[in-house]
Amino acid sequence: MILSFICDQNAMSVEQICSALGLSRHTTIDCVGRLMNAGLIDAAIVDDAHASTNRVVPTGAGRILARRILGN
Repeated sequence: MILSFICDQNAMSVEQICSALGLSRHTTIDCVGRLMNAGLIDAAIVDDAHASTNRVVPTGAGRILARRILGN
């Protein structure tokens, strides 16, 4: 769900994801970390990938996977 949402928006901060999806900051950071480790999203500020104001962007692989899952 988070990957699809990030792909739709092109870039979002952790706080924006929390607010838009009604998730806790901890849950969102955990999910963002997993997506980053899988190579599906990248952080705009590499030094602090989990900062609440950092923007995350989908990778090409992330976009392909989201389209495949959603059937687009």
